[in-house]
Amino acid sequence: MSQLRPHPVSIWPVWLVATACLMGGCSSWKHAETFEGWTLYRAPGVLLEVDDWQAAFEPALEVVEREFGPFQNAIRVHAWQGSVTLAENGRRVVHQDGEGVQDVPGIGPARVQGYHARGGVGPWSRSGVFLGMPDAGTAVHELIHARLAEEPERLPLWFEEGIATWFGDGALRNGTWTIDGFACWPWRELRSNPLTDEQLEALLGLSPLDDTSVRNNVLVHFIGWAVVFDLALETGSTDWRVWQARFDWSDVLADARQRLERTLRSSTPGHWMRRLKDTDPDVRFAVAKGTWKLQSLVIVEALVSALEVETEPEVQIALAVNLLAAANDLNLNGPTAWRVRTAARATLQAAEVPDPAEQEAIRVLFQGRVAGQGNNGDALEALRRFWAE
Repeated sequence: MSQLRPHPVSIWPVWLVATACLMGGCSSWKHAETFEGWTLYRAPGVLLEVDDWQAAFEPALEVVEREFGPFQNAIRVHAWQGSVTLAENGRRVVHQDGEGVQDVPGIGPARVQGYHARGGVGPWSRSGVFLGMPDAGTAVHELIHARLAEEPERLPLWFEEGIATWFGDGALRNGTWTIDGFACWPWRELRSNPLTDEQLEALLGLSPLDDTSVRNNVLVHFIGWAVVFDLALETGSTDWRVWQARFDWSDVLADARQRLERTLRSSTPGHWMRRLKDTDPDVRFAVAKGTWKLQSLVIVEALVSALEVETEPEVQIALAVNLLAAANDLNLNGPTAWRVRTAARATLQAAEVPDPAEQEAIRVLFQGRVAGQGNNGDALEALRRFWAE
């Protein structure tokens, strides 16, 4: 899929985390820094850029407390550089350095970069948020698990994962997390591989204590998001309790199926892309991110039309990067391909960002994708805040 990296995935709360930490060499987390409301710990031997973690985590904490209320207890954030491998029964995680790409049967490569643990038994058990990279969206997702763990009510797994995925889809810009809510990867995967009622019912019945496959772990996130997305549209609310009250819990399968089918209509992404005309550039930026995953000519047309009139430089870059990746996946030619190349060329040639690494990556991306010179995978990684959903 282009040269973009596999999709990051967050996993549900891990109960037997003592085993996971022992296997990953994480039995002695080191204190790195204490902030208001949270403490950062690092894995042994890992050197952290504390400022990067603070810049990613504090906007995430702010939005979660705004939407869910203040945390009752300070948050423990455990950081390492890399990802985790999820055991096939879904019950253990092993920390890894580097990308740690894991193949999800029937879905494809994924990089699991965070989880929340409620703790367990044993001297090495730790509760809190575990993150493999300073990513605000992953932090939002896991913080929601941590905040809901403080509630007396235990939500169905699919509903909790849907809530976390909906809020965790968005963009960090100018120190603020802007929620988007439309998760492109789940939409595409659920459309490509429709679930039978039997499969859907089994996924809706999963709990955090169940042994299950990595594939079902991912799918329960996807269906949860799809149902929550429809609830958010229907209610016009960001309050999870409003969503909970609107859902028909007397017939979970029927209501979930109906909402799933509405979310997965072919027209849904096109309607959502109308938000590219929003007056708030943060909203437009958040909408553009991740749209390359949809692999749709309709989306390419929407992106290039938006880029041709966009005036905010960072939004222009987000549109151009996602547009180039989407166009590459579709092997475009003819007038649309010419429009894409023309708009992307103008954007990348004129782009100026304060981060020297991003500026160099834009130059390399221009040479690779627009001028046709060389590989640009590393450049895309440096620009992940513009495209990584």
